[in-house]
Amino acid sequence: MPPVHPEDQLHHPTRYNADDSRRLARDEQLFVSFVGRINKPYIEPPFSILRFALWDVLRSHPNATVVGLNLHHTVAPFLPSDEEPDALPKCRKCAYSCKQCIRLSQRHVPIQYSERLPTKAYLELTRKSLFCLVTRGDSQITGKLTEAVLGGCIPVLISDMPVWPFYQRLCYPAFSYEIHWQLALNEPHRVMEFLLSCPQHEIHANKLALLAVRKHFDFVDSALDATSSGAVAQLV
Repeated sequence: MPPVHPEDQLHHPTRYNADDSRRLARDEQLFVSFVGRINKPYIEPPFSILRFALWDVLRSHPNATVVGLNLHHTVAPFLPSDEEPDALPKCRKCAYSCKQCIRLSQRHVPIQYSERLPTKAYLELTRKSLFCLVTRGDSQITGKLTEAVLGGCIPVLISDMPVWPFYQRLCYPAFSYEIHWQLALNEPHRVMEFLLSCPQHEIHANKLALLAVRKHFDFVDSALDATSSGAVAQLV
């Protein structure tokens, strides 16, 4: 599935505000959730900073639920100290070339540290969210796509993935949204602007389509049954 051009996704006028989005998501209770390890300093730049850029902007948004993991190791060491609040971020000395520059856009917003999110709590967060951000992992693909789909959360795909799983059989635009990774990196605030602009009838249709494709992402032993149409059965 070819990536959508950034500007092609941002032509919708805002159709409902934050209160409307909460009513729309009353069953889900949460509008957007974003969970994961924030920085990936060992992967190819500029993807190493993509998650940080999204976390930095969304962590203070009233409609976003953000859980940033491993901040103690990937963000805190490179922030200006309390003794020198105006100092530039520390330079990371490592075996890699320079891939990141930690600069908080909202330094007045306290950082909430969390080293681990229990699996049960993460799955419950996914189930209650209307949208789930699916960002690049160590490679283009990430397990969060499957977790979002099985949890009934509309995936918001932000990656350099050339094609997504089962793209020849599934119509991804029918049950997900794809935002160009360069847009998310350079203007992360526009990710939420775009999601808030999506019409309610379109989101409802996406939710119905999402339920129909869940079986394609269900990797379970029973999928080996010849009568099953799950992911494993399709692969074998």
